Amino acid sequence: MNVQIVDHSKSTSHHFAYLCFVPPVLISIVSGLSKIITMDTGTAGGIGFLILIPLALLALISIPAGIILSMKYRKDYVLLFLAFITILYVVEIMTEAGTAQFYNLTLSLYGISGIMFVASWFLFRRKRYYPVH
Repeated sequence: MNVQIVDHSKSTSHHFAYLCFVPPVLISIVSGLSKIITMDTGTAGGIGFLILIPLALLALISIPAGIILSMKYRKDYVLLFLAFITILYVVEIMTEAGTAQFYNLTLSLYGISGIMFVASWFLFRRKRYYPVH
């Protein structure tokens, strides 16, 4: 019988590093979609109160953890780039520098690229970093 052994101790924290960037990416996607979809004030308040505020509180913890873990796995350049664009995204959100079009473009680009980077890790690249023995 051929049994394959996988060492989960190393890969778990690497997976967690990518998962730390999911809350800010979801905030970006939900915020971008809420600007596109027409809704009344009750719906907008519900989205803000039930979705965006809990995600923002989660992002307060997960962004620093993700940045620290990305420094731990600094050989994974995609993770480092994800941490870098997350820092730029947070700075743009806090300062609102630039025009409204630039702000909306930042939301869209960060959401799309963040989802692509996280999905590429879980669907393709993790098998290359942690092959099955």
